[in-house]
Amino acid sequence: MNELGGDYLDAPVSGGEIGAREGTLSIMVGGDEAVFERVKPLFELLGKNITLVGGNGDGQTCKVANQIIVALNIEAVSEALLFASKAGADPGTCAPGADGRLCFLTYSGSSR
Repeated sequence: MNELGGDYLDAPVSGGEIGAREGTLSIMVGGDEAVFERVKPLFELLGKNITLVGGNGDGQTCKVANQIIVALNIEAVSEALLFASKAGADPGTCAPGADGRLCFLTYSGSSR
């Protein structure tokens, strides 16, 4: 692309459908800083946390790294609930706190 005189950025997002509707997406941008600064006002229409993470391709790498963290957290919760069940506890009542949320969900900002 650059050899043909064009500029590009990779800019995967995080925040889901709600973040897209509310304009609160996190955007992980990879590419040239001058190009990033030129188009940043457009990104600001879509999101709140907009970060230039490196060169071309680094935005997608950052997104994949974040997805790995999410997947590992889901796996950890699954293993913890299996452990509780095999130890004789009711996994449905093993949530700390009066609101009944698992610590993973509280930590991640989700509420189920």
